[in-house]
Amino acid sequence: MDLLHATGYYTLNQIPKGEKVNLSTLVKTSSGTHQGVHHDNVSSENLPTSASTKVTPTKSSPKRIIEMPSTWKNGPDQSISIGTKPGLKYDLELIEVKAGSKVKITFNNNDDMLHNLVIVKPTTAIQVGEDALKLGLEGSQKNYIPNSPNVLFHTNILAPETSESIYFEVPAVPGDYSFVCTFPGHAYVMQGIMRVVK
Repeated sequence: MDLLHATGYYTLNQIPKGEKVNLSTLVKTSSGTHQGVHHDNVSSENLPTSASTKVTPTKSSPKRIIEMPSTWKNGPDQSISIGTKPGLKYDLELIEVKAGSKVKITFNNNDDMLHNLVIVKPTTAIQVGEDALKLGLEGSQKNYIPNSPNVLFHTNILAPETSESIYFEVPAVPGDYSFVCTFPGHAYVMQGIMRVVK
């Protein structure tokens, strides 16, 4: 199988036994790579940066409204907070909302990797996740949000320990809509249900 790009991600679930690397001995070269050196006075400015610096923010769109609409004089009808838990999971698997109501969802990424929250039409979570994977090199620039009619609302990709709120009006048609993380590979397991009721 061909690689999409030269950047890879790996989740370390357990730190092996053995001698620990002294991070103060790493220094950044002019090419941006890190090499081991034997100096004790290396500043933290030269240490590897967090993956969060690689997240590309995008402006609001009709599918990502991050400020409460001025027409919502009484605020949202319902405010929901969704976080993460280990094992590529949201901390809520089911939320119930009323058809046509005004909702604010705050997504808190309290995990140690990048995630987003994308609300999609019923039974389309895997398809949207695979469409996001097909974005290839453009994926990170587009926050892994494919241009698809199945995507209803979304947050951006969030770095660990960050959050974002989105505002939307719930679809008028009742049913089990999904919320899913479209970061490559996550959509197969990181899902929940937004149940729309009358």
